[in-house]
Amino acid sequence: MKIASTFVATILAVLVPMQAHAQAKETTVKVAEVPALTWAAWMGLPDSATVGDTKVSFDISSFKSSGDVLLAVQTGQIDIGPTAFNLVAAAYATTKSLPIRMIAGVGDGTTAVVLRPDSGIKTLQDMRGKRVGLVRGSNEFFKFEIALGSVGIDLRNDVKLTTLSSPTDQILALQRGDLDAIVTYAPYATKAVQMGGVLADKINATLMREAGVPTVIIANENFLKRDPTGAQAAINAYVANWRAFDKDRPRWVDTYLKGASGDRGLMLDAVKTLPIQWDMNDGAMLSGEGDGPVSGATRQRRKVMMGTVRTTRAGGALTGWQRTALAFAFPIVVIAVWQYVGQKNLLAHGLFPSFTTSIDAFWDFISGSLGTSPYSGKWLSSVGASFQRIMIGYVIGAVVGIALGLMVGFYPKVRYALHPTINAIRPVSITAWIPLALIVLGIAAWSARPMPTEG
Repeated sequence: MKIASTFVATILAVLVPMQAHAQAKETTVKVAEVPALTWAAWMGLPDSATVGDTKVSFDISSFKSSGDVLLAVQTGQIDIGPTAFNLVAAAYATTKSLPIRMIAGVGDGTTAVVLRPDSGIKTLQDMRGKRVGLVRGSNEFFKFEIALGSVGIDLRNDVKLTTLSSPTDQILALQRGDLDAIVTYAPYATKAVQMGGVLADKINATLMREAGVPTVIIANENFLKRDPTGAQAAINAYVANWRAFDKDRPRWVDTYLKGASGDRGLMLDAVKTLPIQWDMNDGAMLSGEGDGPVSGATRQRRKVMMGTVRTTRAGGALTGWQRTALAFAFPIVVIAVWQYVGQKNLLAHGLFPSFTTSIDAFWDFISGSLGTSPYSGKWLSSVGASFQRIMIGYVIGAVVGIALGLMVGFYPKVRYALHPTINAIRPVSITAWIPLALIVLGIAAWSARPMPTEG
């Protein structure tokens, strides 16, 4: 009997921990982060967190912009992350259904207009005819367009708009005097001021009043259904970070600098006045009971914008197959017209070939199957010759450009000597250089000369 009791106890001692371990759950949440001070809480998520009996690991991926995050969440590449409300609104306006859900709003952002000191701009009305630099597709672009529209100014027609690829490019263009104003966000607005710009306080107040658009947290719907615990863990960790940042602003900056570069002193100046806002409670996010410290004006703007989105969708959204059909319809019509005009000799006295004739000639150029031209089967060698010229030109241009760039950056005398010339040729488009190059260099190329034929 004693032996039997000992045996049962031993079995239980082995099985009970195994059963407890089997009941313990583990899940991984794919989280997006964008290097921005206002979204630094995502950059500081821990490796894992525990909710009840579930261990949640966070797999964090960095994205260049909020638009990239929106696409990644739509496709399921990412489970949850931050984006701009205007991008979500635009996506809903053009797509009948999206596999995403907005689960929280996060304040109004930090958009700011920075001016050149002698720009003469004091109000939004003064922007008419001025040179303004924006990053196309950004939240700032959308906000500024709304603000200008509120005073009857069309961003694309009434303003000399320059689109740039990054806030850093905006600041440099403003410093050079190429722009009268830029629209950017923290900490770049602070950096622009340190480099000689001036904050447009009156315009910025109007911008937030007339065009304040909150940022939001979005999640993939399938993920929310599959793993609500993981989603809740991500939000809990996010809110915990913001609460810590509110008490310790240097920690906010240090968290940001772990995933981005910048001047720590500049960042500390920027976060001194940045508000910390979220539209949720960490335990009530998924039930829709958030009541965080966001103003009534923000909530009212959100209602107005969502009403606009519903109206747009109801008025003219196309289904997926309709968009696909339209995408194929145009090239099919072009090919049909091409074939008819060429076959009937309706253009250029019969010298314009039909579509099928062009396809036959192209195939002969590649394979040499017809052998009707000196260039039959010469496609590969022609591509090789073109590639060689491109690479030689690229290497020469890169060596000269990098060398001059370094000299301009390090030596003021070189910069003052070359700066006027560079600014003079900068506006010339790439295609405009082609005829100039043909005039100077000619079009002679041995590979392009007619090949001799026998007989």
